[in-house]
Amino acid sequence: MIEFVLKVFQTKWELEGPLVSCGFNIPTRPIAEVAALPSPVRSVLYVCVWVGLWFLAQVLGYAPHVSLWYPPSAFSLALFFVHGWKVAPIVWSGCMTTGLVSNLWHGDAVGWPLFGLIIVYTLGHSAVYGGFAAILRHRRVFDHGVDRVGVFLLAAPVACALATALGLCNLATFTDVTGAQALEMAPAWFIGDLIAVNTLTIPFLYLLDGGRFDRPAEPRLLLWGAVLIMLFVAALVLVEHSGGRLSSSIVAYLLLLPLVWCVHRLSPVSVALLVTWVELLFVAQAGLFGIGDSLFSCQGAMLAVSAVTYFGLQVPNLEHERLRLFRLASTDELTGLLNRRAFVETCTAEIARTARRGGRLSLALADLDHFKAINDELGHAEGDRALRQAAERVMMALRGGDLAGRWGGEEFLLAFPDTDRATAAHVAERLRAEIATVTVGAEPTRRWLGVSIGVAELRPGESLHEALR
Repeated sequence: MIEFVLKVFQTKWELEGPLVSCGFNIPTRPIAEVAALPSPVRSVLYVCVWVGLWFLAQVLGYAPHVSLWYPPSAFSLALFFVHGWKVAPIVWSGCMTTGLVSNLWHGDAVGWPLFGLIIVYTLGHSAVYGGFAAILRHRRVFDHGVDRVGVFLLAAPVACALATALGLCNLATFTDVTGAQALEMAPAWFIGDLIAVNTLTIPFLYLLDGGRFDRPAEPRLLLWGAVLIMLFVAALVLVEHSGGRLSSSIVAYLLLLPLVWCVHRLSPVSVALLVTWVELLFVAQAGLFGIGDSLFSCQGAMLAVSAVTYFGLQVPNLEHERLRLFRLASTDELTGLLNRRAFVETCTAEIARTARRGGRLSLALADLDHFKAINDELGHAEGDRALRQAAERVMMALRGGDLAGRWGGEEFLLAFPDTDRATAAHVAERLRAEIATVTVGAEPTRRWLGVSIGVAELRPGESLHEALR
């Protein structure tokens, strides 16, 4: 508890605004600012990556136009999020190229229906995921305290459902796919898109613009990646030798446990990369051994694992909210120092710890001189300014591990763990000299602040309140 209070207190409460204001950890630049348009070489590379991801989806396709997952959706979302609508030609190029290859792959004749199918697919895909990215980047919405991670959580299924509906309507309009066949494909199509968006958006964002993240990928994720491989193989062996008594969902369950633990220990980027690694294990299993009749079972397991990404994003938000509430409950609003209740709790715990190890602890009570006269003659605004400036000098005088709080109206109480009375008196004298340099008001009524400080060392077994009597 003491270490937590000191950690928070010594930051001088610099946590302002949502910790995950872009939903993808702390951005290093305004969220509405988009990166520059990629160079021609990089643009070509992005198109090649888009096409390569589409081929990966096709390798795992279990039926025409439907795959286990659809990574290009996440890549499009990440591109639009980082670069804005300026990358639309890149996404269009990927969509048109793969649309043409896909339909020729499935034996469709070249003609106006094929071109209509490709154009509608390109525009629909770009509009859905470009619009989704625009919502996530929209400053006006999120400046009013709306949770960006929550919007991502809610909007991702909506975007994927809209992309699924547009894609299936497109197929039913321009190909020989019937309405009944389109409805039959809808669940797997939607889940495949959602798995990819949930899983791959954060890793793609990290690769495209790692500067948006203040906590990079950590080397420890390599160790956790190896652990997840072993658990994955062990779960597959259990399922294989259970004689049908164990469902394949046990694989997802065994992998979810360490992933949830990692959520509280690793950065959001590291968690997202581990989730991607697990999904790739499922993909490798499907690619090597086939999907068979377990399509929805496999997709369900992948979807459950992909949800861990949301926890990885939201835990920093929750931690920030916890710190914010702790700040409100523990600090004096005017000075930023610990309030009386928080100081008593923290100092009492420190006194008990000092007693257990046989150490020494000293206290200093500082009282601003003639503060009532400052309020009466110069006004309460100048009195508040005097308290703030005095609190700043108190903070400057503190050493690592020292505590300070506002004890009363113009009184400040300081605690010095592992410090005898002589050393505490030296610190108090330095504080007195610092406060003596503060002035309030303007000529000819300017006043110099003064402070009286009493110092005492706690005797063995003495409590905080006993020492202050």
